Amino acid sequence: MITNEYIDSLGIDQDKADALKDTLKKDSFYRNILYKIGVFPGAIEAIMRTVDPAEIDETQEAILTEKARVEWADFIPANKRK
Repeated sequence: MITNEYIDSLGIDQDKADALKDTLKKDSFYRNILYKIGVFPGAIEAIMRTVDPAEIDETQEAILTEKARVEWADFIPANKRK
């Protein structure tokens, strides 16, 4: 796992380091949404390859959750779908 300390140790420009930290935070946020809605754990990594973290707005959690539930329904067991 990449930590903030690791990013700081890379010696890159602070703007780039902050952008990388923000991207990792958004990536983690969306992974947690996928986990909460019941996406098969093995499918989360494949789904994340298709998601652009720059487009994730953490203030829109309810909307992102519902969109993920619809968009990734094939990866959610039937007993966990709402």
